[in-house]
Amino acid sequence: MRLKVKGNKDLVRDTNSQAIINTNNNGYNNFIRRSNALKRRDEEIRDLQQEMNEIKNTLNLILEKL
Repeated sequence: MRLKVKGNKDLVRDTNSQAIINTNNNGYNNFIRRSNALKRRDEEIRDLQQEMNEIKNTLNLILEKL
């Protein structure tokens, strides 16, 4: 059985486990979307940093040959 939590329409308590459960699926889906977007952004930043390091190394090799 689930009981509503006072003061929050999106939370219920499971009477068997005493767990608090968020029933707001939209909020959860938004959280997952934001989390995935942040992961993609972090990966993109890491890729750009790696590319910049490769460019620096290439420029240093070119300068050494001059």
